[in-house]
Amino acid sequence: MNDEVRAQIWQLCQYLQSTRLNTLSDEDLTALFRQSLALKILMQSVEHEPVEQQVVDRSFEEISAEAVRRKLVVRSLPVEVVITKDGKIVKGLEELRFVFRMLSFEDMMDFIDSVLEKPINDAQRKALLNLAYEKVYADEEAN
Repeated sequence: MNDEVRAQIWQLCQYLQSTRLNTLSDEDLTALFRQSLALKILMQSVEHEPVEQQVVDRSFEEISAEAVRRKLVVRSLPVEVVITKDGKIVKGLEELRFVFRMLSFEDMMDFIDSVLEKPINDAQRKALLNLAYEKVYADEEAN
């Protein structure tokens, strides 16, 4: 890991206190969220110290919680998805589409598998798989 990334991680440390997060504007909090998410993703592919991982994870959790508390709409925040018993997605459809566009096929299937571990019926399962198919066919048409 290079020194620039380490500096960003330790900069996040400054915001671990909720009183510090409370003072940020919505725009600054959104920018900080994006920075913490980027670092969280980066940490999966670089060697790092355990304490660095802890700082990034805790920062991401604290910043996400503050964004949710403020009811900010920030892409990549954990979203609530509601699928009716008949398979209609009534909440979170656009968020799921956005997430699927950002994932590789394998990651998308892992995501769906993790959702399928929860008790859902066949219509709800089909609704999720249809979104995945939609993304796959869009990728094929783009190529």
